[in-house]
Amino acid sequence: MAHERSAAPERPTREPDAPANRRGFLSRLLGASGGLFGAGLLAGARGPSTEGRMYGPVRPAEAALQRPRAEDAAALLGPYRDGRVVERQWAVGHVARGGDGQIIIVLVDGETNGHAELELWGRGAGDGQALQQTRRYALHLPGAQVAEAPPHLQTIAARVAAIVRRHEATTPLQATPPARRGVDFA
Repeated sequence: MAHERSAAPERPTREPDAPANRRGFLSRLLGASGGLFGAGLLAGARGPSTEGRMYGPVRPAEAALQRPRAEDAAALLGPYRDGRVVERQWAVGHVARGGDGQIIIVLVDGETNGHAELELWGRGAGDGQALQQTRRYALHLPGAQVAEAPPHLQTIAARVAAIVRRHEATTPLQATPPARRGVDFA
């Protein structure tokens, strides 16, 4: 007896009541679009936002905090000298004179209680390494070049410089800070 092969029944092009097939199609569609969307996000991703946040361990600026408060220099910061937030969660915690006559501005991170220091020097030859400049002063990050300054400190320095610009013409200092001397960063 010969085995007869029957032709396979033709499959309808559309199955109106096939929820399993629809779910499979939707699952594949959403999976593919989700993958493309995720790839697009990752292409421009820089990780979690750290804007305004401290980098590295939280440490107090102990040496600067031991120095007496420089009231005349604090006046350069106007109403921000008494702890008002300068930029995001950063506030002025202390203003003192450094051993070389510079003005040390200690900023406190309100979220972590960590400290950052900026130094205000008179304008001069070392201004190329300043984070910001005003008409009379140059703001530096102690012991670092501009390129090494974390973005949050660059932002804070810009804000502090803007505040100093508003007050420098009307705030006399007992002693004008000297220009910063050359610093070897090697």
